[in-house]
Amino acid sequence: MKFLRVKRSSFEILSENEEIFDFISQFLDTQIFLKKIKCLSREFNISIQKLFLQLHSKNVNLSLHNINLSYFNWQLIKFKDRIHSIKFFHTMNDSFLKCLINNCSNIRYLDLSYCREIKKIYLLKKLHSLVFLNIKGFPISESNFKILKVIKYLFTRKSLKKVMLSKRTKNLIQLLVLENQLYDVQSIFDYY
Repeated sequence: MKFLRVKRSSFEILSENEEIFDFISQFLDTQIFLKKIKCLSREFNISIQKLFLQLHSKNVNLSLHNINLSYFNWQLIKFKDRIHSIKFFHTMNDSFLKCLINNCSNIRYLDLSYCREIKKIYLLKKLHSLVFLNIKGFPISESNFKILKVIKYLFTRKSLKKVMLSKRTKNLIQLLVLENQLYDVQSIFDYY
């Protein structure tokens, strides 16, 4: 029994690739899977990359896990105008935050949960478009409440609408808000 090879038109292949890409993109948080699809054919990889890099209508949400600074910088430059949301991995530090500010200062949703390596929190003041900030698990103490000053600054600029914090910091935050007379800011805190 012989198997006949049917040569399909490039249009058919491309439309199949678009369908597959659409299906894949529904489940991805754009963790730059372009590097991860080496198991697929070269033609498929090229067509996926072309399609992927031409998605102008969709927002790019980067979820970063064990990424180095140069690759992170490349991602920010490549998708500069389409990145609205970033979740930092817990080992990322001040250099990643500086890179974000230099390349993508229009970020709207920033998740820094459990990023204990970030020490220069004042850098967040440069993110004037920030609407949502997740600092759950972030180290906050009575002696160091710089984060509240940053939040107050962004809130008064009318950009910051919601800040997510750990439930265990609720009493401390309320105390710091009272002591520093930051009553208007208190409404944007959510505790989880």
